[in-house]
Amino acid sequence: MLHGSAALSSVFLLLVAATSSCSAESAESGAPTSSTGAQANAGGPPDGDAGDSGGGVTSAGGSGGTGNVSSGGISTGGSNSGGSAGTTAMGGAAGAEPEACPDQHGSPMVRLPPEAGGFCIDAHETTRGEYAEFLEAAEDVEQIEECAWNLSFEPTEGQNDTDMNLPVVGVDFCDAHAYCTWAGKRMCGAIGGGSTDFEAFADPTVSQWQAACSRGGTRAFPYGNTYDGSLCNGADYSADQDATIAVGESQCVGGYEGIFDMSGNVWEWEDSCFTDMTDDLVKCRLRGGEFSNPEGFLRCDYGGFYITRDFTTNSIGIRCCEK
Repeated sequence: MLHGSAALSSVFLLLVAATSSCSAESAESGAPTSSTGAQANAGGPPDGDAGDSGGGVTSAGGSGGTGNVSSGGISTGGSNSGGSAGTTAMGGAAGAEPEACPDQHGSPMVRLPPEAGGFCIDAHETTRGEYAEFLEAAEDVEQIEECAWNLSFEPTEGQNDTDMNLPVVGVDFCDAHAYCTWAGKRMCGAIGGGSTDFEAFADPTVSQWQAACSRGGTRAFPYGNTYDGSLCNGADYSADQDATIAVGESQCVGGYEGIFDMSGNVWEWEDSCFTDMTDDLVKCRLRGGEFSNPEGFLRCDYGGFYITRDFTTNSIGIRCCEK
């Protein structure tokens, strides 16, 4: 299993290869440089530690509103909140109260409108505090067959951070999958259930993550179609900032009200894996970009970073969806 600095070293050579052929300024190509080693692959199935960009271009959409943010920076719902405490309801049948989102553990959730799938997604990335609660119960957590090799849920990075509102990092695919299951949710995958087809990651009618980030396919970034580096924690966020920030601290809101940091801060595992290879080489997508990434990586439709399930680093975290 690759961990910490060793993992970053292993992908550094890929980064060098990527930066020699990709423009960090090209938003449409989806192939700028990434500190986690994402690499553009012009076509075909994944054969390295990262792959092809997600080309879909979203149509024009209006600017998004912001949810109500508590003093701790965590969203507790937008102006049209409904359902259980900490849940934002975005839609439902006319005159009917939308069904409440799961609220057993972890982040409060936001329900998307029916035209975007009608499912719930975490308002923010899983925090260190939320993940610590999971670790206390980890002995009773069952893993999927593909993760039988995973013997520990302990993060490999971020253990010295004292701010429990920072996103948990240093978690692999199996850690993230187990956490979401324990929380009464699931890793974001296909709308309606199951995994997102590996090549359909940028389709908002298929991928839960894409539908939520792009406001049902109407935006290139969570907040709109024009890049604004001051909103989300990426390379252009602040001259003094080159690390994760507490969830909900930035003004990175959208695609829907009450959802924070779908662009930047940390990568988020998606249940979208290329499985046509031996089990130890299966690669799964990560979404959203990280704190050191430039514009192209921060687009909703960027899908060019995929890696083996056991990979961890200091910029990969978790966001869950409704089962």
